[in-house]
Amino acid sequence: MQTDDSVWQKPKKKKRAVRRKKKTKETVADEPDEEETVADEPDEEETVADEPDEEETVADEIPMAIEIPMAIEIPMAEEIDLGKTNWERESNYLKQFFTKPKAPRMQYDPLGMYVGGALLFLLGFFLMSIGNEGVFMGLIAMALGILLIIKGRNISEKEKKYQMNIRKWYRMNPSALFSRIEATEKQVAASSYQNLGIIKNANPNEGGIVRPPAYCYGPHFSFDDFSRIDRTGWGKGASYVKYCNLRGSAGWYARKYDMMVVQFTVNQLLVYKCIFDVLEMTKTMEESYEWNYKHVVGINITGDENEKNLGGGFALSGTKYLTISAASGEKIRIILGASTKQLAAGGKTQRATIGGSERIFSVANSAMTNIRQAIRDKAG
Repeated sequence: MQTDDSVWQKPKKKKRAVRRKKKTKETVADEPDEEETVADEPDEEETVADEPDEEETVADEIPMAIEIPMAIEIPMAEEIDLGKTNWERESNYLKQFFTKPKAPRMQYDPLGMYVGGALLFLLGFFLMSIGNEGVFMGLIAMALGILLIIKGRNISEKEKKYQMNIRKWYRMNPSALFSRIEATEKQVAASSYQNLGIIKNANPNEGGIVRPPAYCYGPHFSFDDFSRIDRTGWGKGASYVKYCNLRGSAGWYARKYDMMVVQFTVNQLLVYKCIFDVLEMTKTMEESYEWNYKHVVGINITGDENEKNLGGGFALSGTKYLTISAASGEKIRIILGASTKQLAAGGKTQRATIGGSERIFSVANSAMTNIRQAIRDKAG
């Protein structure tokens, strides 16, 4: 027989469970079979074990309060998903790509230090052989000779390490540079909407775009870029132009690019152009153009054989451009490829090309096809 007290209620404290046990024993005295009644009623130890006390309840609730899936949230916050690149790792690689290893300070000639050290050592040996008077001076001369030899060896090791690093630097793969350029198209496209006054995702009859934009880019060479070193910002210590002699990718690579986005609305062709530094992720010299489709009179790739002096002993020749011409006489040009001429020591001339020209031309041809098709659709 169960009393009202035998119905389980959540205890507030452990002492209440003990008091209920005492009351249960009084009820058992009225029952004929004590063993059966006791078997039905949980004893004090079982009651305490089945019912969590105040300390156990707190211990069970704490893990639920602190278990936050931070391992999932942190990578999403740290990584910027632009394509399939790891942004931070790619940025560090590009910084290394454009930063030439520092040459060790060669205050002394290692070979001369070897010879001088050997002569001092022999002189010390000779002084010691004279007699007791020359032992002290001989030891000093021999010690100086050994120090000179060790110093020369250290300089030789630093020079060997530098030569190894410089060879690796010239052979670094430039593919990360073009991966960064393609990824920055999203940022340049976003800037184009703002600078051209286009409402993103708006309907065509409300001024929105009617077809996907056309992208194009090419290296931007300024005066002295071939010899200039960045002194500030993230690019501190990095060059603006680098020559890579990796087989299959040899040529000059720039960190600043002319980037162009062409947007198409119902009645107008709108162009946004800027100079983008892919290392520091900054843009300068922003320009915008708005033309009616019928006012665009030409879109083509042209060449210019005239030599252009860039300073620092460098010049460009055989330059190829993507050119968009308007009836008003306005023209937009982006360099796609060129040959470089460098005046080296001894009056010799070294010639090279702009690296990655094939990829740059491929992107330009796609943009040109897109623009031409938009103009023909409107003309038809």
